[in-house]
Amino acid sequence: MTAVQRAGGASPVDFAVFGDYGDFRRKRPQPATGEFVRPAYRFRGRITADGSSGYPAVAGRYHLYISWACPWAHRTAMATEPGYDGHISVPVLWDRQTGRIVSSNFPGITIDLDTQFGAFSNGTDLYPAALRPKIDAINAVVYQTVNNGVYRSGMAASQEAYHDAASRVFATLDDLEQRLAGRRYLLGDAITEADVRLWVTLARFDAVYHYHFKVNLRRLTDYPNLWGYARDLYSLPAFRATTNFDHIKRHYYTTHPHINPTRIVPDGPLPDWAAPHDRALS
Repeated sequence: MTAVQRAGGASPVDFAVFGDYGDFRRKRPQPATGEFVRPAYRFRGRITADGSSGYPAVAGRYHLYISWACPWAHRTAMATEPGYDGHISVPVLWDRQTGRIVSSNFPGITIDLDTQFGAFSNGTDLYPAALRPKIDAINAVVYQTVNNGVYRSGMAASQEAYHDAASRVFATLDDLEQRLAGRRYLLGDAITEADVRLWVTLARFDAVYHYHFKVNLRRLTDYPNLWGYARDLYSLPAFRATTNFDHIKRHYYTTHPHINPTRIVPDGPLPDWAAPHDRALS
């Protein structure tokens, strides 16, 4: 996909063959308030460099299953725990040696990949020890009010729950806009785990969340600092190569029939992700 998104429709999905994602809210009771509550991730194993967890950091041993479309990466087949009838999701970190799932808990997966494979690292450290308390603090706020906040807005079943969630999304985005006025990345001059976690929501914000999840007080492109920051991240190969706007839009607009029963995927918006970002702050 080119940096400038071009209108041309979305590729089709064969629901007759692959089935319907459906309204997953029916699978478990939701609060009477109408608030969306994300299920807990049952698989929470950890990889350790010394193998003390039972899952050593060994090259070629693990396979990470993901979806290009969703920040949580939905849907995969689990056959690893007999009788398992809980929440099914990706990413899933699979241990080829034991034939079992190590984890489906995305925060632990990213931290382990960054901290436990030092023997194979290129020197990039997204979770430096000196910054971990600050990274953890900003991640906690961003997860609750932005990453998961857009879902709490889009999946809300009452006006009050929706309003609360949407208000919190934009309160945090407003704070981040001010934070980024004087620094290039969330914690200074270097990219950290906090930037990676915020990115996955910003990349989807105008294309999906603004309309589909009704988080529409403002667009990402209405925030000068956040929009420049997002384009700055997108200019880096690791962010650009793993962001597929076609997959993102097809996934959301075609797999939530309770929100978009026509499954029509909009052609726009068409933000210029390749525009100069001017984020080389001193």
